Amino acid sequence: MTVGVIGCGRMGVAVTRAVAAAGCSVLLAGRTPGAAAAATAGVPGAFAADIRVVLERASLVVLAVPLGPACRVLTETPVPGRGRPLLDVTNPALGGEEVPPGSSGAHLIAAAAPGWHVVKALNTVPAAMVGEPRCGGLPVSLPLAGDDAGAKGVAGALLSRLGFAPLDVGGLEHARELESLAMLLQAVNQRHGVHGRIGLHICGPVRSLHTPAAPGVRLP
Repeated sequence: MTVGVIGCGRMGVAVTRAVAAAGCSVLLAGRTPGAAAAATAGVPGAFAADIRVVLERASLVVLAVPLGPACRVLTETPVPGRGRPLLDVTNPALGGEEVPPGSSGAHLIAAAAPGWHVVKALNTVPAAMVGEPRCGGLPVSLPLAGDDAGAKGVAGALLSRLGFAPLDVGGLEHARELESLAMLLQAVNQRHGVHGRIGLHICGPVRSLHTPAAPGVRLP
């Protein structure tokens, strides 16, 4: 499986390294070829590429850039999604970006990416925990919101492989709550000085609570 990552900031680089360490091939693109080349240097399985190549070749793409640039990338490089998963990591409010009332960053990205199945995920986790997704000895729960069960299944299988406990919370209409949850966690982070080492473990009476959204999905 080839995973594409767009964004060479802390989150994009953290995802690239974690996915490569999990045994998947990764294509990383940034605003400049030099940034992607520097971030992938010495990382087995990770390769720098331009944005169009990432969107054309990856089986799943992670958008690890702010909302505005994410929408611009998708509209300026219109590559058919062919039903592939597009993971939206954006948190508009944390970046001072506004979305229409009742909407979310994920909905704006979905509008800019016809043919892709948008999954809101990874926005509730700081970059520092992507490579070590445990808190208090437990795996960090990772809520996923999206309208396509197959896309959530593929995303959930990948995130499980990284060590997270993915949790399907329903359709893309719940992306707003996930974006608000990220704001709450950031407030806790700042007030208590946990320095980006903050995560949630959601437990319940059903053992299968943390499973990929589409049972049976496996990554090569």
